[in-house]
Amino acid sequence: MKLRIFILLALLSSAAGVEGCHSDRDNDHRPRVNCSSAGFSDVPDGLEPTTQVLLFPRNLFSSLSWSSFQTFSELYEIDLTGNKIPSVPAGERLPNLSVLRLGWNRLRSLGDDSFAASPSLTQLELNNNGIRALSDATFSGLGKLEVLDLSHNEIGTLPPALLHPLTALETLYLEYNKIRTMPNGWFDKKPYILYLFLSENPWHCVCPLKYFSIYLFDNENVYVRHGATHKPDTDSVACQTPQRLRQRPVMDLNEGELCPVVTDPAAEPEPSTGAATAATSALTTATLPTGIYTWSPETTYLGKSSDEPVTTVGRESSVSWAALPSTTAGPTHPQSKESVVSYETKEPPASTAPCEIHHLAGRTDGYMAAARSFCFWLFAGSLVLCLLSAVCVLMTLGTLVAWYRKRYKPLKASLRRTRQRKDAVELQQHQRASSAGGVTAHYRSMLFVSREAADSSKGAELLDSPKAENREAYQTTTYHPFSKQ
Repeated sequence: MKLRIFILLALLSSAAGVEGCHSDRDNDHRPRVNCSSAGFSDVPDGLEPTTQVLLFPRNLFSSLSWSSFQTFSELYEIDLTGNKIPSVPAGERLPNLSVLRLGWNRLRSLGDDSFAASPSLTQLELNNNGIRALSDATFSGLGKLEVLDLSHNEIGTLPPALLHPLTALETLYLEYNKIRTMPNGWFDKKPYILYLFLSENPWHCVCPLKYFSIYLFDNENVYVRHGATHKPDTDSVACQTPQRLRQRPVMDLNEGELCPVVTDPAAEPEPSTGAATAATSALTTATLPTGIYTWSPETTYLGKSSDEPVTTVGRESSVSWAALPSTTAGPTHPQSKESVVSYETKEPPASTAPCEIHHLAGRTDGYMAAARSFCFWLFAGSLVLCLLSAVCVLMTLGTLVAWYRKRYKPLKASLRRTRQRKDAVELQQHQRASSAGGVTAHYRSMLFVSREAADSSKGAELLDSPKAENREAYQTTTYHPFSKQ
């Protein structure tokens, strides 16, 4: 028995051909060599060229050389998780490679055509690498890629055309990065991704994020990972800044919240120097053009000292500066003798008061109105269908009652009359015989004979005679004899 075990182990060792590796087959019955934690820094010699799955996790690879895998003409999967690979160089093509695992390495950036050597990739894992920079053409040539894992990296900016080559992408992992915004039109080339993982990113919820908010609302394809399971959770994409929107789901924000209009100069900080106060007192007596005033870097009104008048630039209209709060003076520069106050002039709506603010309704209100309209018509359609069903039931019952009266009752009465008529003319009777034997009546017949008939010949003559009217009907019974046996 021990000898057999030794021979089997020897065969398995020779099958692998390399110490520290063992051969088996994966779930799809592909030849596989597993060299996990074996201390290799390169692909060892002696592996079977027919191997389709190579596993080298937790080894010492410090570089990736595509030429090392050229021996394996049918290579399907390479697993280099947990090594020390700092970059992905260009190299010879591996046309059949479908799965590449490079998680937990030392990749920091990926340039153009990084994976052009593997055009048949369907799954690419780049998680936990500290990747900071990607380019529009990083994944160029990967038109068959279905799963891309970029989670747990340091990606802060997404290239606008990153998804353009990935026409077959179904699952994208981008959680636990440093993404703050989403480029406009980022999903245009790939409108719908089945599974999108974007949680744990510091989203900055301002006006440029409006496109992303609309996309999430229209698709609702955001998921989170709980172990090996995926759970839908659109609320996992939440704002981190600004503070007023912190922890708010991006999908729930409307345009007014993402793109607020700041029109109240009183909300700005008060000046901290006396020079700004002097400039304010000079401006309180000036006549300013009609408009809506907000803080702006551009210099519209300048005042050199409290004794000099303010030079107005723009239209000459009448709105008194005294109507504005005294805190409207802008920040000053202490090292300069000039006090600068800056305002931005905006044209008010033609049909409203000068400082009246109009806010557009958020898109959420439109969606709610559409939902209410849909529910109303759905209820109305259901009610109509119920009424039609009731009418059909009543028509069916009326048809059955009419058929019963017109067809069934006359037919039943006819059958009853037929049965009575049959009982009246039936002549045959059956009598149970005694246990000792006897005869039983077989049938009866009707015979018309003359009352004066003395014998059969005479009766026959009387039948033809004029006195035949006096003849009467006599019953004649024919008996069928039988025995007990």
